[in-house]
Amino acid sequence: MKNFKAIKTSSTSVILELDTCKLSVEEQIKFFGREYAKVTPDEKLTFIQQHDYEFSFNMLLHLDLDLRYKYLKKGEYPLQIADDKVQVLLTLSQTKTP
Repeated sequence: MKNFKAIKTSSTSVILELDTCKLSVEEQIKFFGREYAKVTPDEKLTFIQQHDYEFSFNMLLHLDLDLRYKYLKKGEYPLQIADDKVQVLLTLSQTKTP
């Protein structure tokens, strides 16, 4: 996870930040479907979480998040791009997707 940074924004949400300058061409293609330089500024990129994800107790402690909120629900989360950094805001839930 050397290319990621987690930034706590509240007791139930965190921003994951990806430094595109540290990605290999293969990693860029994996994340964006092509090289990052070919992504246009007006594109609407999303992070797709295919299944509910349960954060571990240790990860919640490490990030200083509310231990009752441990699920990232499946769905699409918009990406923000600025200064070769890609950010996605993840808000955790107390329950899984029904």
